[in-house]
Amino acid sequence: MAVLPFCGRTMVFWGPGGSRLLGHLQAWIHIDSTGADFYHSSAFLVFLAAFIALNEVGFAVRKVSKIVAVLAGVITIVTGVSLFSIYKASQHVPEFYREALGVDSEIQEPARDEFVAQATALASDLHRRGQWQTVFTADQINAWLALELATNYPDLLPTDLQDPRISIREQEATIACRYQTGQVSTVLSLTVDVYLHEPNVLALRIRRARAGALPVPLAQVLDGISH
Repeated sequence: MAVLPFCGRTMVFWGPGGSRLLGHLQAWIHIDSTGADFYHSSAFLVFLAAFIALNEVGFAVRKVSKIVAVLAGVITIVTGVSLFSIYKASQHVPEFYREALGVDSEIQEPARDEFVAQATALASDLHRRGQWQTVFTADQINAWLALELATNYPDLLPTDLQDPRISIREQEATIACRYQTGQVSTVLSLTVDVYLHEPNVLALRIRRARAGALPVPLAQVLDGISH
């Protein structure tokens, strides 16, 4: 129920929101003094209809505002959760990479020496005819990368790439390194397989690329390699 002062008198009216149907306005109006004919005049009904319509508009606006506020809150929460999930995925570190970085340097020295000796022998074999072969293990390669690369070949990699390590499994190899630039820090990994494209020609097939656990489009990787 609502009380509305009007021309020194008091008008009382009630109904669900004041009524949305103008045809029922008169049935829902009660005046506590004389002059009902005046209050039931067309001009008054127009005024009352406009007042009720404005009240309905205000109610609708308040309802819509509440819905918008709830939706905005939900969108904010979903966006925040999504961004946090993306960030957490970008900070994922491959298990082999974590393990390779944790190997003590003293343990790596014999493997590093084996790598250097085998690489030197391979370089010599390349200058002679006939068959030649050599086998490098992931431990030997990672030992050389850990102990020799940054110390003796600091310019071999861009400054934003650090601590490369490799994992060799059946029919594929994965190389990973720390990528650091500005506020961005993640572990990049690239998984490839090696095959003989034609006699004396080895080829690499890129299987997947990751930034943490986030996939990187291969088209972007290939474009970067080609340039």
